[in-house]
Amino acid sequence: MKKKVALIFVAMMSVCLLSACGNTDTASASASSQPQSTAAKATEPQTQEETETVPAGSIPALDEIREIPAAYFQESSQPGTIERVEYQTASYTDPDETQDKYAYIYVPYGYDETRQYDVLYLLHGGGGSVGTCFGGEGQSSELKRILDNLIANGEMEPLLVVTPTFYSMGNTDNSVSTAGELVAHFPAELTNDLIPAVESQYSTYAETTDPQGLTASRGHRAFGGFSMGAVTTWYVFMENLDYFHTFIPISGDCWAIATQGGGSQPEETAGVLEQALEDSGYGPEDFFIYAITGSEDIAYPMMSSQIQAMQDLPDSFHFGTENGAENIRFAVLDGGVHNYDYVRRYLYNLMPLLWHPGT
Repeated sequence: MKKKVALIFVAMMSVCLLSACGNTDTASASASSQPQSTAAKATEPQTQEETETVPAGSIPALDEIREIPAAYFQESSQPGTIERVEYQTASYTDPDETQDKYAYIYVPYGYDETRQYDVLYLLHGGGGSVGTCFGGEGQSSELKRILDNLIANGEMEPLLVVTPTFYSMGNTDNSVSTAGELVAHFPAELTNDLIPAVESQYSTYAETTDPQGLTASRGHRAFGGFSMGAVTTWYVFMENLDYFHTFIPISGDCWAIATQGGGSQPEETAGVLEQALEDSGYGPEDFFIYAITGSEDIAYPMMSSQIQAMQDLPDSFHFGTENGAENIRFAVLDGGVHNYDYVRRYLYNLMPLLWHPGT
């Protein structure tokens, strides 16, 4: 069997989820109408109310989704930096043409080219941009300061965090239909172009950036995203298990069967995920999934339906240890809604666990 992998942070979304994980995203009208407060409530209708959902806490979850200490929003004495990585990829309108793109990367304080770093690729939601999570080069967003303080306080090892976009640069079309098309194609851009660009420039566990080198280092690479970024994460799980062992979809379901398929066709959606796992050649011991959302998040109905269907496939998805080593958890924060405050809170709790499965 292949090396045991660690962590997928799985959570679901609705068709209106055009939010992102940073504090600078302008997002879509539906998501941006929500106040940026932890007390905010989702205003969008939950379009899958007829779907049976899993009660919060009924599946093994994080023991506690703690609030972020106020001090973690302050500048650390050991600040990392936000840098820019440029790359080329196929044009979205003409596959025979290329387009110039870039991503931002969080580089931890004291970065040392002689050591190797784990990498998290973190994707914004619909209506977001490459600057959603970190702002831009040299800037200090809330997420950056949280990472700085987690590392400085010894709560997690220094790592690289890459924040790309599934849109073309200068995108002006934030429609759900466009985003749905782009996220389905993003896994190819990710593995063919973005990862080689990043990991040829920065020191990671990849000895080479060809498929062999990236596959050999998959245990040190994670992919996650919020909302449409979570939809992307499920596609990456289905198509790129060779390159990743850790997946972190936050508040977004799998759309491989249909838009919002995790809610409307949960059994079929779970079956597609299981089939992708079987086709990949990897087994249930080769990944670990964390699923998370809020009980008042507009993503919750779709998320809980898909998770329930995945529970009914115990040969592949192990909730707890009854059927073998645990490889998936589902956490629901009581009162949590679909906004950036909660995404940062989820990441604050998750980041120290990424390369420590089962803790």
